[in-house]
Amino acid sequence: MIVRMPNNFDYINALKSGIEISAEPWEWLSATIAAGYNHFSSKSSDTNFRQNYGKIWFRANLNARYNGWIMSYNIWTHNNDFYGQVLETSGRSMSFSLQRVWLGGRMSASLRLQNPFSKSFSYQDVINYSPIAPYKNHTRSDYSFRMVTLSIAYKFSTGRKSAKNSIKTDITPPEYIISSRKAAEVKQY
Repeated sequence: MIVRMPNNFDYINALKSGIEISAEPWEWLSATIAAGYNHFSSKSSDTNFRQNYGKIWFRANLNARYNGWIMSYNIWTHNNDFYGQVLETSGRSMSFSLQRVWLGGRMSASLRLQNPFSKSFSYQDVINYSPIAPYKNHTRSDYSFRMVTLSIAYKFSTGRKSAKNSIKTDITPPEYIISSRKAAEVKQY
């Protein structure tokens, strides 16, 4: 991230760090966990205004698959961005979903439940560092929403489909190709 520092600033510091780990311990289960720390600070030399902010963020995704069924759980906290004078932060969110897949993956139906237990919030800090009219403005809003989504999807394609019998592939390389790994497996005459 590159932050341009105006002439009337003593400093602007921005650190966005994190680590993500993904694993698939079994064929039917996959998980991703990510966490990190975001820190923003700034100070004006003219007005002595300061802004300091630090927050740990976390995200987790868990997917389980069995016989055409897919169950997912997602949770994430504290999305935030810093734009020099504006800091925007949003709070927790989570979702559960259950999906069923048919017809070789062409048709699916899913039921998703968003934020069943959590209360979310968002706030915005705005600082005007101008020596003529300096000010700080802090707004916060608490909200809680629950949403249920049902979706049905069918994927289709158009065009000619070739028969399996009409496709012939010769995987044996010619004798004169000696650099191929497959050439070593060809019988010597």
